[in-house]
Formats: sequence, C-alpha cells, structure tokens
Amino acid sequence: MQDAESVRLNRLGLELAQAGQEQEAEQLFGLLVETGMADFETLKSYAIQLASTGRCAKAEPWMRHAIALNGADPVSHNVLSFCLIELEKYEGAAEAARQAVLLAPHYPEAQSNLGLALNRLGRNIEALPASEAALRLQPDDPANLLNHGNVLRDLGRTDEALALAERACALAPKMVQAHYNLGNLLSDAGRHADAVAAFGRAVDLDANHSSAHWNRALCNLLLGDFQAGWPEYEWRWKDPVARPVVRHFDCPLWLGQSDIAGKSILIHCEQGLGDALQFIRYASVLVELGATVHVEAFAPLATLFAAIPGVAAVQPPGQRAPAVDFHCPLMSLPLALRAANPHIPQRTPYLFVEAERQRPWRDRLAAFRGRKIGLAYAGSATHRNDHNRSIALAAFLAALPPGPDYVLLQTELRDGDADLLRTRPDITPLGGEIRDFVDTAAICLELDLVISVDTSVAHLAGALGRPLIVLVPYDPDWRWGLGAETSAWYPSAKIWRQRARGDWTTALQDLHARLERGGPPTSPAWPAP
Repeated sequence: MQDAESVRLNRLGLELAQAGQEQEAEQLFGLLVETGMADFETLKSYAIQLASTGRCAKAEPWMRHAIALNGADPVSHNVLSFCLIELEKYEGAAEAARQAVLLAPHYPEAQSNLGLALNRLGRNIEALPASEAALRLQPDDPANLLNHGNVLRDLGRTDEALALAERACALAPKMVQAHYNLGNLLSDAGRHADAVAAFGRAVDLDANHSSAHWNRALCNLLLGDFQAGWPEYEWRWKDPVARPVVRHFDCPLWLGQSDIAGKSILIHCEQGLGDALQFIRYASVLVELGATVHVEAFAPLATLFAAIPGVAAVQPPGQRAPAVDFHCPLMSLPLALRAANPHIPQRTPYLFVEAERQRPWRDRLAAFRGRKIGLAYAGSATHRNDHNRSIALAAFLAALPPGPDYVLLQTELRDGDADLLRTRPDITPLGGEIRDFVDTAAICLELDLVISVDTSVAHLAGALGRPLIVLVPYDPDWRWGLGAETSAWYPSAKIWRQRARGDWTTALQDLHARLERGGPPTSPAWPAP
C-alpha cells in the first residue's frame, strides 16, 4: 500500500500534466519510478492521456513502466499496442495486443489491434481470426469492418471486403477512411468510375486526404480522363505511398504558368526508369515551344537522353544544377503543357542511338537468320508490384515455340533462371554484354519484335517505335489503360492482358499460337491477338 506522500505526488504528476506542464510532470514521474513510489493507475492514466492526444512516442515508455508494475491489466497492453501501431512498430504491437487478448479474449479492441498489426506485417492468415473475432464482438463498429476488410482484401477476397466497406460507409457516412477503403476495393474490382466517386466523397470530407487525391488521379488516368487526372497527380508529393523524392532548386517550378519560349528549363527524373523513358518525350515538345532544355537523368539513361534532338545538356543527379529559369519534374510536364499540348505526343521514335553505338550490335546480331525477338519476362524484384507484373521464367519459356532467334534483354536473372535458360539454346542471354540503356536500345533496333512485361524494356522499345507486345496484368498500371489492344503512348505496341487476376495462362497460350503462326516480322500490326 502506498503512503500518503506517494499518493499525493502521483496525483500532483497528473495535475501537472493536465495543466500543460508536461516537462515538470515527466520529471516527477521519472523520480517516482526511480524511487519505487510510482502508482500503476497514475502512470496508466498519464500514458492514456498522451496516447489519446496523438503523442504515442511519449506514451509508449510510460505505459511500459505501468505494465512493469501490473502486467495483468489487458487495457494497458492494448493501449501499448495502439501506440506501437501508430509508431509503425508492428512486431511489438502484435505482441502487446496478443498479451491483451490472452488476458481478455472477449476484448474487441485488443482483437482488432492484433488483426491490424498482423495485417501491417503481411501475416494475413494469422490476422484473420483476430479481425473476425473483433467484428463478431462488435459487428456494427465501422473500424472493425474496415480492418477485417483490409485482411480479406490482402487475401484476395475482394468481394467480401467490398461488402464490408459498403456497410461501413452506410453506418458511418462521414467516416473518411470508410470511403477511401471503398474506393480502393472498387478499383480492385475493376469498377474504376465508381472508385473515382468514392475517393471523391473522401476528399469532400477531408480536402487534404493525399491518398484519396492520389488514388483518384490514378483511376482517372487509367480511365483516360487526363483532364481530371493530371492536376491530382501532383498529390504524389504528399502521398505516403508514392513518396517521390522532392527536389529543391534555386529556380521556380514551372507548371505552365508562363510562356516557356525563350526561357531555359531543367526537367528532371523523379520515379522509375520506365517512367523516365515514357515522359522524356515531352523534352522535344518543350524544344518546339522555343525552350532551352536541360535534363537531369538517372545515370543509366543519361547517354541515351543526350541523343534527343534539341536537348542542350544532360547530367546525372548529384551534379550542380545549371543556371536556368525554371525546373519541372518529368511527370508534371503533361499538366504544365496542358494549354499548348493537351494530347499525348505519339510521335515515335523519340529516342535514338548514335551510329558508333549501333554498329557493334548490328554486327553482333547479323549472324541470326530467323526472326529476331527480344524478351523481358520480369522487372525489378524489389518493385512493389513485381508479383503482379513479372512472369515465372518456366511459364514464359513454354510460350516460346522453336523457330525464331530469341535474345534475352534482362540484365538480372532470378534464382534458378540461368539453369532454365540452358535448356533453351535458341535463347541468347545478352544481359552480361549490356552496359547501359544505349546498348539495350541498339539491340532493340536490330530486332523484329520485343516481347516484354510491364517494365523499362517495354517503354524503351515503344519509345524507339519498335514492334512490341506488352504483357499486362489484370490490374494494369494506369498507363496501359483498360481493355484496348493498342497504346495511347506507343503506337507500335500491342497490349496483351491477363483475363483473370494472377493468371497468365491464356495470354501465354495466345502468344505461343501467334509466334508459331509467324507473320510479317517488321509490321507493328502483326502481333494482334
């Protein structure tokens, strides 16, 4: 039992905290912990007060002190779990929530936090019983509906998750997260116009919800509504998922607010290599408008971009920026050019290879006498959408009939792929000979056809105007649009799509049949499915 002085000091600590004298309160609580005079209920109350006002980093150590005094209180473990979730410490959050559930199995908030933490860790099979229990205990709680829906979504059970999000919106029509989750699930279900409306309701409720703006932009771009899509695409700078690197220059950002004729501008890469290859087309538009164009390019692309007609200079990141009037990120150029050039520039090729870099590859590939077909079956293994866009090599090889001369354009192989390639002597891996994108471009110019998944090779072949088949997943990146077999960005491309989510079978069977039949090898039209 505490003596009267301990009780008084603990009460004083809470009074100081409630009066806004937080530093004095922490000093007093620290002294009480050190001397063994701290009271469990007082520390718990203080930690809850901090957590409830969003100060989870400060709440965490005080709740741990409280738990050290009384580890049998489920509420303390659950509040600690909440704090750790907010701090993105998901392993610790799962352990704290699991302890709360062990102490109180019918504690819905603890079950919810356990499911949420495990979902954030990607351990959705483990998360499922917890999120189910939370929903069973509180079936009309919108947060439980959304949390369980997130687990179902990540398990591929889109229809069930969609029904839960719709119910959450009905129960809590002013809950921003409910409409945002609904938008994501509608997009997953292929109902992109409905998703735009759901994201719109989220934005109406919270005009600064960056993820809702960003995802609405992606849906509009996927639908081909560039007028609505490009302005909101600028929300990528604030979205926690997109997170491109924000650059700072001594000159102002140009978004079309003034005439660019007679001015100088630095355009700079910001996202992936494929994005840079796709959007560098706008450099020529700026040149035609009378601008002096400097380019800051990713190092693997710098030499290739230097050959673009009219570009004044190209440099890799890290060098001192040139003295220019304006700067603009590459993927903001469609917005900036909306007045002068509202449509996608489809003029290809817009990338070129100088003769001295082309000649060695022309000689290297001259020995191939059949149709020469370039291959790229996978992108970067670290890309967050790699599991959707890349194809297992064994399945890809089965779609390639004998007859053509195949060359592999990838510079990186997955584990075991080298052994598989040795079973196909008609495929020549060139990755070890490729130094940069100029080499890859030079090879593409000697090929009759390029077959690629959605990766930088596809954008390069399209930018060069080469006949191209792009194998696109059921849920495509916005730039490939919906349903069409042709590309608004690359006139020489044909788009072959998965017909069911995650299943390449039909697309690869169609590819095999088409390659067996052959066709005019230099005609962009022949690869149509």
